[in-house]
Amino acid sequence: MAAEQENVEAQLNLGLMYAKGKGVPRDYQEAVKWFDLAAEQENVEAQFRLGIMYAKGKGVIQDYKKAVKWFRLLATKGNAQAQYRLGLMYKGGKGVTQDYILAYMWLKLAENQGVYMAKKKRRKIDNQMTSSQITDALKMVKNCEKHEYRYCD
Repeated sequence: MAAEQENVEAQLNLGLMYAKGKGVPRDYQEAVKWFDLAAEQENVEAQFRLGIMYAKGKGVIQDYKKAVKWFRLLATKGNAQAQYRLGLMYKGGKGVTQDYILAYMWLKLAENQGVYMAKKKRRKIDNQMTSSQITDALKMVKNCEKHEYRYCD
């Protein structure tokens, strides 16, 4: 089987099949196994899926810190969905210390890349921040974008 021979696309696809129950019985543990193998080969989709699995506790014990690890890895490479998820983690203090400035920054970065829900979530924390904190967050956004996400967080 191609997935067993380290074919990263086959590993990702097998993980997706198990996660969705398409053509095989739904099995989150098996999905995580295949996502992990593909993630080790730096497959972005598998890395993101692992973050989701850890955040939701599907196929693994829920572990927000591991979810943050995967989301941060991708967010600092410009992945808008990972930026959105990382912003939510900071907003809720899940796997990280709650930090509205970092939440705002990550959500704004995702919003700037067209993630509609990021704008909605970011606006919900506006009234919990001072204007100085918002200014600081916006400076961080510009710095992140200027350096292609390498110097965020």
